Amino acid sequence: MVEQQHLTLLDRGVTNWNNWREQNPDLEIDLIGVDLSEANLTKIDLSGVDLSEANLSGANLSEANLSGADLSNTNLSFANLTLANLSFAYLSSVDFSCANLTEADLSGAYLNQANFSFADLNKADLSFANLTEADLTETDSIEAKFSFADLSEANLSGANLNKSNFREAVLSKAILDGANLNEANFNFVNLTEANLTNTEALFTNFTGATFTGACLTNWKINAQTLLDEVICNYIYLHSKDREQNLKETRQNFAPGEFTKVFQKTRETIKLIFRDKIDIPAFIAAFKQLKLEHTEYSQLFIQALETELDGAFVVRIEVPFECNLNKIESALWQKYKRQVEVNKKQQLSQNLAKELEEKDSDRLIKILEKIVSIDERGNRFYDKEYSSEIKQNIAEAAGEIRGILQELDDNLSTSTRVKKLGVVNKAAEQIEKNIELKKKIAHIFSLGASQILKNKISHPLGKILLTIMEEEW
Repeated sequence: MVEQQHLTLLDRGVTNWNNWREQNPDLEIDLIGVDLSEANLTKIDLSGVDLSEANLSGANLSEANLSGADLSNTNLSFANLTLANLSFAYLSSVDFSCANLTEADLSGAYLNQANFSFADLNKADLSFANLTEADLTETDSIEAKFSFADLSEANLSGANLNKSNFREAVLSKAILDGANLNEANFNFVNLTEANLTNTEALFTNFTGATFTGACLTNWKINAQTLLDEVICNYIYLHSKDREQNLKETRQNFAPGEFTKVFQKTRETIKLIFRDKIDIPAFIAAFKQLKLEHTEYSQLFIQALETELDGAFVVRIEVPFECNLNKIESALWQKYKRQVEVNKKQQLSQNLAKELEEKDSDRLIKILEKIVSIDERGNRFYDKEYSSEIKQNIAEAAGEIRGILQELDDNLSTSTRVKKLGVVNKAAEQIEKNIELKKKIAHIFSLGASQILKNKISHPLGKILLTIMEEEW
């Protein structure tokens, strides 16, 4: 039961409390269940205090001393614990959700089933801590220390563990689904039966780690991921089901075979740009290639370099089993196409300016130039879409053609101003047709607007879609 004199001392401020603690270093303090939510307790000395089941949500405990304290089942959600000392504290089932623990010291702490979801653990020290069954989902733990910690059955899914140190930690049966392990140190870590599905581990050091029974579905590594002396008898490459132990999901390895298999899984494509490079166009083309082809989902840009002769070089890592020539060819095609699209967008900006100035003659010339670029660029897209997408394009083209034909009864004798009027009315009708609008927007998102323009087979079709694409 909380003693009233302790609460009274707390009410007098941190300085008075700390002076009293200094004068009474051996006194046992009971603050079980106390409500200190939103309290300002910066630099307070609560070392060894029993704060179990207390409410400290939203409290400011930055630089506080909580070493050896009992905070089991305490609510510390949204609390500020930057630079706080919680070393060797008893923190079982504590709620740290959304708390700020930047550079906090939790070394040697007992954190069984603690909830750190969405907490900030950047540069925090959790070495030698017991984090069994702890929830660290979506935490920011950049450069955090987990060396020699026990994270058995802990949930680290979606966590950002970039550059963190897990040397000799135990993560058996831990969940790291979608976690960022880039540049982290996993030397001699026990990952037995851990789930590393969709984990990204570029430049990560797994030297001496144990992977037996781990699930590596879609994990991402590169040539700089270290896998020396890895211990692994078998892994799962698809949805893991340990109870049924499905043979088709399991891959066995002889001693040393794991390292040989995975170290040769990456190769490099070198793209050389002799004149200049349109970096935004290349990035857009690279993302589009990965989006359209699931087998290229594990492509990575390894480096951007400049050679002595001034040429710009892009190095791309690809899975070993991929066709390097095919990927290189597809990238060049998409890049060239994207350069053309960028030119069109620049002209579209000029178009907007001309619209403001209401110069219809100049406007038509700009639109015609944009159309010519669309026609040249169309060759890069002609064979890249499924039959279903092509059917949707054909249907949308037919509907748009019908709208234009109905509005434009006498195109051959109409003036340029009237042509623009037809385009504007057609755009208004499409805006009102929700299903057609959705279909066109989807085609635009696939980068197939040029195909749609050519399928319409109407003199104003390309001008209409160019304006719509710019506005949408």
